[in-house]
Amino acid sequence: MKKFIITITLAFAVYIIANAQVSYNATSTKIEIAGTSTLHDWSMISNKANCNASFNFDGANLTKLSSLSFILSAESIKSEHSGMDKNAYKALHTSKFPQISFKCISANVRSNGPNTYLINATGNLAISGVTKDVQLVSVAKVNPGDLSINTTGSFKIKMSEYNVERPTLMFGTVKVGDEVTVNYNVILNK
Repeated sequence: MKKFIITITLAFAVYIIANAQVSYNATSTKIEIAGTSTLHDWSMISNKANCNASFNFDGANLTKLSSLSFILSAESIKSEHSGMDKNAYKALHTSKFPQISFKCISANVRSNGPNTYLINATGNLAISGVTKDVQLVSVAKVNPGDLSINTTGSFKIKMSEYNVERPTLMFGTVKVGDEVTVNYNVILNK
């Protein structure tokens, strides 16, 4: 009986170690916000976001996203034109709401080939004082050597849903489209 208990205890310990939760931080981020206007398409980019996540692994296989939080300083998003940046910060009310954030509520992970996974995460996206539920689908590639993770994805939102007044230029003759696409590439390391 004693050997049976020891065997069960060791099997449980191996299971816990094999399915360990590992904490990650972003070491590289690229967030691009792309949109349209009546004059031309535009984009703004930030490389200064903070992202923390916890993943579960079974050996080298990613099995679960346990937690994810993402914070971006709204004024770190830049275009090639300072005037456009100023209009964007005004529309985002950055003096009152300096951060854009996402906090994961639930997620599911499924294999999508060797060392590649699809992560479907639902969470709260907060922009300009408005928080909405969004669904993000990311492709995560795990480096088997050091278990670093590169996640990429994109999603669309409407500025009006976050009470962001669409900027106008040239006394209102150039208007920005309501829908924007957010593209992201985040590299996470233990």
